[in-house]
Amino acid sequence: MRSPDAEPVPGPGTPGASARREYERRKARDEARIRERWGRLGGIAVAMSEEKQSTTAWATGAVGE
Repeated sequence: MRSPDAEPVPGPGTPGASARREYERRKARDEARIRERWGRLGGIAVAMSEEKQSTTAWATGAVGE
């Protein structure tokens, strides 16, 4: 069961769905690069790093639609 705070995952035909998918794709790619660079400390590095502005813009755009 999902937590009540969790954002709904938009499905096809939902406004902002493609922007949300792009945000998730970019976020995953950014995190993978950090984990690769930091090795065993990758999880800590991900937790302490900020999202790139270009990645965050996709999340903002999804909400705006």
